[in-house]
Amino acid sequence: MAASVTHLPSHRNAPLRHYAVLTVNGVDREGIATLVAGGYRVRVDGEPRTRLAALNDPHLVLLGQVDLADRQRAAEDAAGGLAALVCHHHGTGRL
Repeated sequence: MAASVTHLPSHRNAPLRHYAVLTVNGVDREGIATLVAGGYRVRVDGEPRTRLAALNDPHLVLLGQVDLADRQRAAEDAAGGLAALVCHHHGTGRL
């Protein structure tokens, strides 16, 4: 059976945001990339201004979608954290 992936938007008008890494002058900087017309607006952590990056910019690496990643993290925390989930899944009770 073939797998399929379906995008489930959290809000109809909310822009698509990803956690991201942007390489600036050879240094990887973490931040949030928001999809805009023609590319991404990137706000690097700790900087007040945003940067624009093209859709095919090799210096921009998109990670998980902010809304999905945050919901997953909250679910893991509610279940006792990621280590608790892994230990319970393997049935060992230890790392």
